[in-house]
Amino acid sequence: MPMKNVFVFAAIVLLAFAGCGKGPSKADAIRFNDALVDSNDRIAKAGSAFAEAAAAAVGGGIIEVGKAKREFENLNDAVNRSMADVRSTESARDSGGEGLLR
Repeated sequence: MPMKNVFVFAAIVLLAFAGCGKGPSKADAIRFNDALVDSNDRIAKAGSAFAEAAAAAVGGGIIEVGKAKREFENLNDAVNRSMADVRSTESARDSGGEGLLR
């Protein structure tokens, strides 16, 4: 076998094995995307509720401050739940998604 053919064969083998890693399926990618969208909506709603309660608490009394505290706790819960939802998807657990969730 001529040396040129050996190099061509080696290049073909390397290219063939370069893409052998199993990536996420289309369904897993859709679930991951849906989890991100749901998380974004959940956090946006909780953030808006907190912003309204915090604005009312600035000029209000103890009741408004209590509402703001409750909305802050709801926002914190929304963020933690969203992180758990996204991490639970298969796409987030593969090697390509590992760096995104740290």
